Amino acid sequence: MEGMKPKPPKLDDVDERYRWQTGGEIKKVSVSLRFIGDELNPDEVTSMLKCQPTKAFRKGNTIPDEKYQRTATTGGWILQSSLSDRENIEKHIIALFSSVSNEMHIWQYLTGRYRADLFIGIFMEDWNQGIELSSDLIKQITERHLKLSFDIYCDQGERK
Repeated sequence: MEGMKPKPPKLDDVDERYRWQTGGEIKKVSVSLRFIGDELNPDEVTSMLKCQPTKAFRKGNTIPDEKYQRTATTGGWILQSSLSDRENIEKHIIALFSSVSNEMHIWQYLTGRYRADLFIGIFMEDWNQGIELSSDLIKQITERHLKLSFDIYCDQGERK
């Protein structure tokens, strides 16, 4: 019959090399609280947040690195989560918020003066993995006027 479209193949008819097992939660994450700015004074941020950063530097400082040294093009104050990279993102953010001042006038000052975000590295083992954040945590993030910044990596490895 002319004009009739063929039926799409059933999943069982699809070549095995095109089947991927997907879904589930992210397997590995890295979460940091960051303040960035040319005029950033790391000691001031440390004093206000009542917490020592993981890394801190002023614009023009030499930043030691495992492979080389570089000069900071801007100032930075970074607090990395110390939880296991296998914990979910929400637990990382809660741990970061628990380790710094909860006074909103301090957050308002810092986020008004510097670029501030939660930097989240997501390392997927396959495509179609996801995360979720509770509405309570989203409220805490917005109350602090923080942006969410994501770097997303997917290591699918070799398909069988």
